[in-house]
Amino acid sequence: MEQKKYEVIYEEEKTLIDLIKLFVKNRFYILKVTGFVFLLGMIAFFTYNKVKPLQMEQKFYLSYIDRMEEMEIGGVPTNPELLFKDNQFIDMFFEKDFIQSNFQGTKDSEKRAYVLSKLGMKVEKLKTDRFIYTLTTKGKTLEENKIWAEIYFETLNTYIEKQNRAKLDKEYQLLDKKAKQYKSNLQNIENTIRTLVTEEKAQASIGIINIVDEIREKNPGVFSEKDSYAVLYGEILSKKENLSQFLDFLDLNFEYRSSLIESKGKINFSIAFILSLSGGFLLGLILVLGKNYFKNINWE
Repeated sequence: MEQKKYEVIYEEEKTLIDLIKLFVKNRFYILKVTGFVFLLGMIAFFTYNKVKPLQMEQKFYLSYIDRMEEMEIGGVPTNPELLFKDNQFIDMFFEKDFIQSNFQGTKDSEKRAYVLSKLGMKVEKLKTDRFIYTLTTKGKTLEENKIWAEIYFETLNTYIEKQNRAKLDKEYQLLDKKAKQYKSNLQNIENTIRTLVTEEKAQASIGIINIVDEIREKNPGVFSEKDSYAVLYGEILSKKENLSQFLDFLDLNFEYRSSLIESKGKINFSIAFILSLSGGFLLGLILVLGKNYFKNINWE
């Protein structure tokens, strides 16, 4: 029994030694395979990293929407996710020298495809019913991503301002017109009251202390009209002031919730180096083993 045990151990040691000898004998072949695979891996790495964009992202939300709701302003809400379908929004990108110099084409579909190849948008609804947006940039370098992000936010800000001013400037003019009209009506009523006061003073008998109360009793319609216009005029002035404040801040329409960070980067050189080298070496060992296996098969 002991003799058999030693024989097994000897056979295993012999097999391991043969295997090591086999690898040593074919060391140059293994090195060639390793070098070839390593070279292919490095070429693939540099080619992939040159072609693949450096994807980055930045979160933000539309602060002007909050101001619009808080101040009860009937502005124009914007959905950044849908803006890429708006030709007017797309055309605004091509007012920038950086984009004009890197784009060749004239059709709207070509312009949209070019912008979408560099930018993307995701939206998420929070528990507070607010929406947070994530801008995705797909430039080749960090610097290019920064330029695209800067252009996007400038364009978005300008677009929102134009859309809202187109509507709210007209509303402000209408409020201003109403305010002037109510003010004029109030002045006319006050002039009427002054006339009534003058007439009442001339006709007043001795003992009348409060002439205004006397006139109010005799002319209730005049004072009622004055009170109504005073309320309307106050409401118009309040709306006008709110709208004026909202318009003053229309150049600040969003708030950043993160900086521009890498989301899907390029392959790390160290990882590519290790994978290519170890993969080539492992393939060389497998090929040597396979070659030796088929060599020892009796095909007869």
